[in-house]
Amino acid sequence: MWRTIFPEQENPVDRHQWNIGSVVPRPIAWITTLNEDGSVNLAPFSFFNAFSSHPPIVAVGIALKPDGSQKDTLLNIERTKEFVVNVVSEELLYPMALTSQPFPYGVSEVEKAGLTLIPSEKLKTPRVKESPIHIECELLEVKQLSDRNFMVIGKVVVWHIREDMLFKGKRPDPRRIKPVARLGRLWYATIDDNNLLEVPVPSGQGIGIDALPRFIRDSKILTLNHKALLGMEPEPPSEEPVTKEVVETILQANNAKEEVQKYIADLIEQGNVQEAWRVIRFVEKQVC
Repeated sequence: MWRTIFPEQENPVDRHQWNIGSVVPRPIAWITTLNEDGSVNLAPFSFFNAFSSHPPIVAVGIALKPDGSQKDTLLNIERTKEFVVNVVSEELLYPMALTSQPFPYGVSEVEKAGLTLIPSEKLKTPRVKESPIHIECELLEVKQLSDRNFMVIGKVVVWHIREDMLFKGKRPDPRRIKPVARLGRLWYATIDDNNLLEVPVPSGQGIGIDALPRFIRDSKILTLNHKALLGMEPEPPSEEPVTKEVVETILQANNAKEEVQKYIADLIEQGNVQEAWRVIRFVEKQVC
């Protein structure tokens, strides 16, 4: 059964929940901007992402306040033509949530959250010291999407990242950064070693699921993920499996077909796709 939802048939609150609950996870842009009096505004936005690398472009969705007035962040960006995106790490989850409250104009969200400001490289707008990554942006365009929603498009002019957040000193390491992602309703998520998935990069054009042997392709035990990993191989190995004796024992069982598929699934789960393929080829020869 499927529930089919048409946006035009939903009220604004439900329409918003369907949207933010379906497009997940979303990164959070914790944005610093300069108020007209020179003070700093800090606010989080989860309608945020990167859209180009050449040149580096990011965009942020900003809605009006409930009373229909513009948020300070949007007003400041339109006036100064700049903003800084500060990445929210796990240790900054609750300070970020604190700054999402509608404090009166002139009340410093930075002070309320116990944070520290440091100068930017190219912009007048400062950045949040406690954040592991800062993205200095110059405004390219503010696009009005509706009577209540705007898209702010910015060009990245500088990245800052703490040295201890790098993988082998070269690239951002999500295991160290532990960025916070926005889900639907009150839910958030973080990244660590337990939920970080490393997807292998095929060395060439894979054969695809459609080219797998039928007893693998039609298997109810092997998942679509298992089959896709097998299908990523451009030239599956043909030599006998290292675990040949184990496979021969499995093939003698009454439910040999199911047991060998479970064994192949276990090999894939262990990251040994090559051995899984050797077992598949070996079983094919035995059956034939």
